[in-house]
Amino acid sequence: MIETGPTSNTIESQNLLSGAIAAGETEVTLRLLKGGTNIQYKASVNGSTPYFQRPLHLAAIAGYLDTVRVLLEYGAPAKHVTVGTVGQDELTIEHHLSGIPPTPLRLAISYGHTEIFWLLIRPEHRPAVTSKEYSICMREAAKTGRIDLIDALCKVIGRHWTEIHDLGVELMMAATRHNQKEVVSMLLNHGISPNLSPPAYRSSALHLAASLGHTAVVELLMDRGASLKFNPNEQVQDCLPIEGAAEGGHTELVKILLDRGADPAPALRSAAQGGNPFLLAYLLQRFPELPGMGGGDVGQQAMFKALVTGNLAIVTRLVEAGVQLDDGTVSVQDGWDDMDYGLPQCSMEMVAKEFPMYLVRHLIRLGARSVDTAGCKEVYEYPIRGIRISERTWQWVGKS
Repeated sequence: MIETGPTSNTIESQNLLSGAIAAGETEVTLRLLKGGTNIQYKASVNGSTPYFQRPLHLAAIAGYLDTVRVLLEYGAPAKHVTVGTVGQDELTIEHHLSGIPPTPLRLAISYGHTEIFWLLIRPEHRPAVTSKEYSICMREAAKTGRIDLIDALCKVIGRHWTEIHDLGVELMMAATRHNQKEVVSMLLNHGISPNLSPPAYRSSALHLAASLGHTAVVELLMDRGASLKFNPNEQVQDCLPIEGAAEGGHTELVKILLDRGADPAPALRSAAQGGNPFLLAYLLQRFPELPGMGGGDVGQQAMFKALVTGNLAIVTRLVEAGVQLDDGTVSVQDGWDDMDYGLPQCSMEMVAKEFPMYLVRHLIRLGARSVDTAGCKEVYEYPIRGIRISERTWQWVGKS
């Protein structure tokens, strides 16, 4: 059944307006706002539909300056957030900057439409200078590498970003995540620590950059004093820069970190956890003693990570490198739990109980002791990185 009546006609008009804006059809946009079409109901300059954002937000995303001007002339509110606003725009910077839907100004920054930014930053269109939106916009500018826009926003509010509590932290993590080396350099020049590790992120800037494979940012942070041994979560695994790079499969970056003095032992475990057999092979070739270090714990921990990800290639390489099965327990730290706990690391009984049939059979083929497989499951109980691991899918995790 097709709905008809004033409501459906209004939505149809609004949808047409949204389509015209997205396509950059300024003349059609103007006609729809005037009501000069065959449609009974004219569109609203600040209307919304179930399918599109508000008109000015769409225009800021699409980047059509003339369309933005038309919408502003017809009264589109440039200071409004998009549909779904939480209605709290005057919070202090101590509150987290997430959760506030974007204004057209922020969208213009995000999508790189500089002319629209300069139009929306004019006094008649911009938010109040006390608005939290300016801090969020600065973070968006950090993501896109626009130091000039950060400076412009500071000028509007009459405060430098260094005067706003913890904003530099947000800018650094945003710039690091988005591989903006020039912004990171600027922030370091203003005194932001290269060993920055905000509690909300449970990661250091160097670990974040290494995890994402941002080599230039990693080298910059190290050159400016970032420590390869700094773990913001103390004894919890997977928080060292070398661990982030290895789990992400960034082989060339791992080589750089090793050449700078990083410990290869955590890299072996993280390469296994990330499902990266070629990186693991490189580590074993360069450091053949790794599996036996720590009384064999280094090899055992890597084996456990390989079992967890179900990666047959890594399990095979570790066995070939001398990692033994059924040789007791090893202290493992995982997740956010700061507790040490012992696991029957490579006990075949444990493997048969916890892991799928294909993995148990593979271990037996490699020389492990045979065990009863009657109770083995076919797939992993929990997905890894969104993938339910099985004999058919294990290669989908990591860089095989």
